[in-house]
Amino acid sequence: MNVGYRALEATDDVQHVTVPVRALYPTHAPAYAQAFGPYELEVAHRAEPAGERLPVVSASHGGGATPWPVCLLAAHLA
Repeated sequence: MNVGYRALEATDDVQHVTVPVRALYPTHAPAYAQAFGPYELEVAHRAEPAGERLPVVSASHGGGATPWPVCLLAAHLA
């Protein structure tokens, strides 16, 4: 099993801003090394998920910080 990756955007209609969202999930597609800030993960970019109705875990880095330290945890959970 590999880790799939998709870059998404969510719109906050109250504050009128777009928020970047990164989804990591299980996939059977081949994965390749990709840099995420100073971190490197083996991911399958825009691959099909391995299944339907998969559980969801949401991880946030907090306000104003870099999101990349939690990418290793997110990949492990995927």
